[in-house]
Amino acid sequence: MTIETTGVAIDASLAAERPDIFLSYSRADREAASAIAERLDKEKKYGLWWDKGIVSGTDWREVLDTKIQRARCVLLYWSPEAEKSWWVAYEAMRANQLDKLIIVSFHDVAAKSQSWAKDIQSIRLRKPLFKKFWQTNDWAQLLRDLDHRLPRLPK
Repeated sequence: MTIETTGVAIDASLAAERPDIFLSYSRADREAASAIAERLDKEKKYGLWWDKGIVSGTDWREVLDTKIQRARCVLLYWSPEAEKSWWVAYEAMRANQLDKLIIVSFHDVAAKSQSWAKDIQSIRLRKPLFKKFWQTNDWAQLLRDLDHRLPRLPK
């Protein structure tokens, strides 16, 4: 299977090995993370990896370290539940050390966070009454930020 990522068609197995985006989230936020992942997939611009389908018995830390290292950026879905998650904090720390971290949330991170997240600029997605979250200026800003972090490769 071939997918389009950053303007270049590549084999899907390669995108899984070296994704543009690693999506980090708390298990409690799987529904919101899934919505973001689905929408990014529909944009057809980026190869995305998140923890769907990790085989049982796999060393999580090894997988996460490898995927974070290989990803071009880490998109962290922040929430009050994510703030309590040791794994999310670990992924955020690793991504921040590698200057790959982008934080997105449906919550006001700075107002609600008492941790590391409050000091990092984030994008707050809104859920307007008569639109979908991807029809907002906030989503457009996220895509601009991703494009800035993930410049398109020449064809």
